[in-house]
Amino acid sequence: MYWLNAFLSRNGLSLRKPEALSVGRASGMNETVVGKWFADVKELMDELGVRDRPSQLWNCDETGLQEHFVQGTVIGET
Repeated sequence: MYWLNAFLSRNGLSLRKPEALSVGRASGMNETVVGKWFADVKELMDELGVRDRPSQLWNCDETGLQEHFVQGTVIGET
């Protein structure tokens, strides 16, 4: 743990508690909003002409996305 404290100190970082998820952001994750997002993406892909060109599409990693938010500790600027 000594190396972590030294690293944080050298780089102006510290361990912090993240802010709670706001009600507004949580309520924005519903079927209607998500459905509209997918419809907008489909429309944009058609507009750009990349919908049937898989080599032009990139994957998104969902690792950082959570259905529910559990507070823990994060590293942030001091």
